[in-house]
Amino acid sequence: MLHALLLYWLGLSIRISVTDSLVNSILISAACLMLCYLMQFYLPQKERHWYILIISIILSTLVAFISRAILLRIYSTEADYLSLLKISFPVRWSIFFLVIVCMSMICVLWYSFLDREETEKRKSAAETMSRDAELFALRRQLQPHFLFNSLNSISALAGTRPEEARK
Repeated sequence: MLHALLLYWLGLSIRISVTDSLVNSILISAACLMLCYLMQFYLPQKERHWYILIISIILSTLVAFISRAILLRIYSTEADYLSLLKISFPVRWSIFFLVIVCMSMICVLWYSFLDREETEKRKSAAETMSRDAELFALRRQLQPHFLFNSLNSISALAGTRPEEARK
């Protein structure tokens, strides 16, 4: 909406302003959704965060050229608009790039947080399983038969060798 208002303020008709903003908004939204979907399955390691920069450059370039092609096809007879479209291409690309980089950083942070949370859950579950295994092993050692044999051995030692019975 802000994009449409800005174009209208620059002197374009409301129809051109709304169409331009809709085309750009739909394309940038699609690029951001695609980027989030990609980040859901692939998070670059710390030493490879520059991949995000390359992906952002490629996506913003694709969005800018696709947007320009669509708008040129729709408004091929509007000379004023075509000149504005040509002049504003670097600005549009820069805005697309900034939006995509911001979205990629948000996605990286979000999915890193979810990954860390999942790792903590797995670690906690592993510790619980380990503790349960230790308790199970201790319970097996304290079976009545084991306890009876131990007390019987101590009783036998108390009569013949009291010093060893204490140990």
